[in-house]
Amino acid sequence: MEKIMLNLNSLATMLCTCDLYAYDEAALTSDEWLEVEKNLKVHGLNGPGSLFGLNSDELMDILDISEYSAYKIVRRMKSIQFFLKKLHEYEQQGIRIITKYDEEYPQNLIKKMKKSAPLCLFIAGTLPVKFEGISITGLQTVSKKEKGYVKRLVDKINNEDKWLISNDCKGIDQEAFHYGLHHHSQIICFVCENMLNKIQEYKKSIRMGKVVFLSAVDPAKRFTVTHAIDRNSYVCALSMFQIVVSSKINSGATWFTIMHNMHHNWTVSLVLDNDCFGNQRLLEMKTVPIYIKNIVTYEILLCSREEKYMSEFIKDIDKDLGTIISKKMHMQPVLAEKWSWKILNEYPEDLKNVIRKWAKDEQIPEIEYSRISLEMAMQGIGLDILEAVDLLYITSKDPLHGYEIFTRFARR
Repeated sequence: MEKIMLNLNSLATMLCTCDLYAYDEAALTSDEWLEVEKNLKVHGLNGPGSLFGLNSDELMDILDISEYSAYKIVRRMKSIQFFLKKLHEYEQQGIRIITKYDEEYPQNLIKKMKKSAPLCLFIAGTLPVKFEGISITGLQTVSKKEKGYVKRLVDKINNEDKWLISNDCKGIDQEAFHYGLHHHSQIICFVCENMLNKIQEYKKSIRMGKVVFLSAVDPAKRFTVTHAIDRNSYVCALSMFQIVVSSKINSGATWFTIMHNMHHNWTVSLVLDNDCFGNQRLLEMKTVPIYIKNIVTYEILLCSREEKYMSEFIKDIDKDLGTIISKKMHMQPVLAEKWSWKILNEYPEDLKNVIRKWAKDEQIPEIEYSRISLEMAMQGIGLDILEAVDLLYITSKDPLHGYEIFTRFARR
């Protein structure tokens, strides 16, 4: 009985809210439907399935909704045969429609997006009930070096048995999708246009369980900017975190999505610390850095586990860094503040984090530049933590100068 009720809840939700291209009857908006769901709970009714059989007056009296909302529900209920026919046609093409009342609906969307989660999803393929996904984003123009980054990232996602979350965009995302498709990735691709064509193109991969296509809009509908913006937000919500390979300051969909995500906090942005100006600006905004040289040995998941802790940790440590240096190094406060300023304003993020860990009396991560490691600088030639990190900073900017300093200390 419970299972039948769940199906009725899902069917009622689809019937009232699914904006099918071939449908003449107006669908309820998200706000209108959320009001209906809220009032169903208030009046102790068992979900949207209770709407079947109610006339317009009963809907207004029982649910206290507007006359227009009641009118739309009644009109939609009367067209159930047409709706079921369209459902059958889509099923013949390999597409199903699901709602939050179905087990298959991704719970991350509800948990992270709440009222903004799509009411209905069109799906082709088999979506796991539980999964951990990572998305990779960047600009539409992709350099040869960035293609290499994408391959290493996708390989790492595969090794960690995560799903690649794609948004069907030209550029970095497309590189990740196609590379993953040919290297045994499990992929969820969220589209906002041409879903039917995509299904035909990748029907073998769908049948093998390698790819699942999702859409929040009718597959027959054309591209709109609004649908693309919504799709990008859904990709963020489906992802444990999103890796930014490249970006352009204040320009394009990539930057807009990152800013949108930072505001709504759908996922953690892991920004590749490379020579891309957009990425460097994002790192200045306290996003979490990720380093391609550590991808092979570093578990990506650790970044997301540390993100919330790190944001609070960084804020507190940076504020008091001069005082901490003065106390721990028995240094004059003026000199300590000079060190603090240099560290926070000149050092790259990975070296800043070494000092932050040291300041917090936590285990210092091993790091190296041009084959000079922190351990070599401290234990090999006897530098203290500040001198050792400063040597790595110098080496990062000028390896030859770094080698000269290292050699000079080694001969003492």
